[in-house]
Parts: sequence; C-alpha cells; structure tokens
Amino acid sequence: MVTARGDDKSTGEFSVLIPAPSLSRLAQMCEDKDEFRAGVNGKNIVFVREGFLFSARLIQEKYIDTDFLTSSLKNQFTVLTDVAELRRALDNVSCVEPDGKVQLSFEGMTLSFRCGGIHGSAQNAITVAPLTGMPQGEYWYLTKRLTSCLRSLSGTATLGIAAGGMLTLDTEHTFYMQTGVRPAVLQPVPKKKKHTTSSEQNAA
Repeated sequence: MVTARGDDKSTGEFSVLIPAPSLSRLAQMCEDKDEFRAGVNGKNIVFVREGFLFSARLIQEKYIDTDFLTSSLKNQFTVLTDVAELRRALDNVSCVEPDGKVQLSFEGMTLSFRCGGIHGSAQNAITVAPLTGMPQGEYWYLTKRLTSCLRSLSGTATLGIAAGGMLTLDTEHTFYMQTGVRPAVLQPVPKKKKHTTSSEQNAA
C-alpha cells in the first residue's frame, strides 16, 4: 500500500475513491506544474484546466482507514537510508530472479539484499543509520512490488520493520508498506576463484 501526502495549501474537504489506473493515465498526460479544478458529476470525477478535460468513474465504496492502519503499526526498529541506494542495491541483485523474492538482512549499520534462483544468487549491501531499536534479522518480500515502490520514491527514507515482517518506508511526501512473504530457497552465492599468476605457477 502507498499513501501520498497532497498539497497542504488546499483548503477544501474533498474525498473520493478513484481507480488507480485512471489516476495513473492522468498523471502521464500532465506535468508537475499543472493545476486542475476537480469536481464530481454524478458517478464521475472531472479534472479541468485550460484546453484539457479528464473524466474518470468513481468507486462507490468506502476505502480502508489508512490513517488508523498506519498509526497502528509499531516498528520493531527503524533505520535512515537513501532511496537511490536502496534502488541500486535491489536492481543489482534482482537481475538473477526479477519475478521472485528478495531477502533483506539487517545487522547493525548494514542492510544486505539477496536474490536467488535457477540462474544463481546475487548479494549486495549498503550502509544505513539505525534510528530506533536494534536492526537485525532476515525478511522476505516480492521483488517486483518492492522495485515498483522504490522507483516511485526519492530522497531520504525511514525504513522500518513491524510485526510479521511488515516493511514500511516513510519519506517526506509518501508512506509505503508491504507485507512480508515466506522465505525462498536460495542457491549459495558463488565464491570468487583465486587467480594465480605465471610466477606462482612456476614456483609451484
């Protein structure tokens, strides 16, 4: 789940439920600087700016109480990290199994990523700054979902692990959470072979 904090300059109270693909299409057709007037017309919401009108159907249901859900999460520990470093580390290891699972291992100031499958295993580690609790343990997540999240975030993030392996990522404008999954069976990471020089071979 992802929640994004909106423009704090908006003064009106306006709450609707829109299909995510519709909002994604609108985002692809506009720029960050664009400003829209939004209003509800029956079972549709309409976004209007000069020379542009976009309409999307509304979902006539209540959404989950995200404020209650996020406030009820109690992280066992949190670390401060950079989203770009998280993204690079995950991209490096997920090449061996992009559709599988990724292991996140915490040990003090080190966060390790590991993926594995029939083509082998890959591991990468980054340095993080512990904030609360004792960062430790191994946790598993679906690689595609975590990759999609990290591609949409930027800047510095507070990463936490709650009960049951729930992963949370909190940035200035966005809060993200992903449930943990069962561990995957990993192949051992191949050790680097030692290369001998011609002089060492002659000495032998």
